[in-house]
Amino acid sequence: PGTGHDQVSWTLGRRDQESGRGIRALLERSGLDNNPCAVGAGESILGLDLQLEAEKPEEVTAFLACWQGHEEGRALGSALSSGTLTFEDPPCAPALDTSTREGIAQVSRHQLDVFATAFIASPDTTGLENAREHYGYIWPRDAAFVAMTCDAEGRHHHARQFFRFCARVIGPEGFFLQRYHPDGFPGSSWHAPFAPESPLRPIQSDSTALTCLALTRHLTTGCRDEEDFFGQLLVPMARFLLRYRQEKTGLPLPSHDLWEERFGIHTFTVAATIAALKAAGQCATGRDADLAEKCLEGAETMECALRHHLYHVEAGRFARTAHPTDDGGFHLDTTVDASLAGLFLFDRDQASEDMVMRTMEAVEEHLEVRHGVGGIARYQDDSYHRRSLDPARIPGNPWIICTLWLAQWHGLQKGGAHEEKAAGLLDWVVGQARPSGLLPEQVHPLTGESVSVCPLLWSHSTFLDTLRILHGDS
Repeated sequence: PGTGHDQVSWTLGRRDQESGRGIRALLERSGLDNNPCAVGAGESILGLDLQLEAEKPEEVTAFLACWQGHEEGRALGSALSSGTLTFEDPPCAPALDTSTREGIAQVSRHQLDVFATAFIASPDTTGLENAREHYGYIWPRDAAFVAMTCDAEGRHHHARQFFRFCARVIGPEGFFLQRYHPDGFPGSSWHAPFAPESPLRPIQSDSTALTCLALTRHLTTGCRDEEDFFGQLLVPMARFLLRYRQEKTGLPLPSHDLWEERFGIHTFTVAATIAALKAAGQCATGRDADLAEKCLEGAETMECALRHHLYHVEAGRFARTAHPTDDGGFHLDTTVDASLAGLFLFDRDQASEDMVMRTMEAVEEHLEVRHGVGGIARYQDDSYHRRSLDPARIPGNPWIICTLWLAQWHGLQKGGAHEEKAAGLLDWVVGQARPSGLLPEQVHPLTGESVSVCPLLWSHSTFLDTLRILHGDS
């Protein structure tokens, strides 16, 4: 490589070596050693030594080549060394003003095109440096939201990729685990298993419900069901959601919430399950009459139970979670949580219903970050990546999706004041984008810097959903 006086060097290693300092310590001590492979949480450095004339600019072109199998690698290496490998200059992309809504929308659609092929939550691996973990997994919940956005954006081929993946990994009982590696192998989980005789499962049942809902929307967008997603996926998911219910109330059995932090019967999960059963029932009409009838009946029973058991009369709003008690009743957790937006996210006709209105007004009142950069927190006194100990003014770090959910609710209301608030919240999100236009999961409440991962694909898909609502083409 090079022109005779240039020298390319490299090394591969692990992030946890040198007492956690990674291969940077090796570089400081002895330079790059051209180590060709490493196993574990990998890290690499490429070096190019150049002899440059003073004040004379030089241009260096670098590219990353990937291949599968030794034969393909050898062929690529031969082409490189012989000079027979050619490259076409990519077309010049128009400059994007990433301080505008349209600029972020273009970046968001690009994110769908790049990362929705694998549906990983985020390609950001910086978490390996401290938490020894990353977001390079497929969470069915996140991915289902993204798949619905893909279908709404006309990117049906991306959504189809997700459902192909789901058909490979769905369990024999018809539910999904917490998360998966892109190759389909289950990811590590902190959801402890139950005894075999227990009716409970260590799952987030909203993941199965949302995937079911996303599939029904995919099948009703005119996409042909050439791979029998109806039989392979929709039927087992719908039957599981019908089985995984309390016999007395018709509510879903307890599971983990969408934030993966608490176990119970959550308003978000109930709302997602109602929407999934309704959609599955409508999709099954004409194909499986028995399933269609049971799904529609189950959704109706669950909707009544949601209003009867999870609405806290004294608080005047829905509770976040209902915890079953030994006497057959429930203890309600009334912590204000942005996930209560699930009451209208899957059925936008509910956005102006009185009980939902009062709940979302409480979300805005209690979760607005009133000091620092603004935005909406996940829930009261959120400790995940906490950057402030001022819960009265900063209930938690502001999250992109939570702020956008509130913007969607305002956008679905009538009246100029709601429209102004929706526009203001959307512009706040635009203001949190990185210079590249990428949207993080959450931001520091005082400085606005990215916290956790960036980009988060779910943030980008929710931004596009919000744009469609505000533009009136939802």
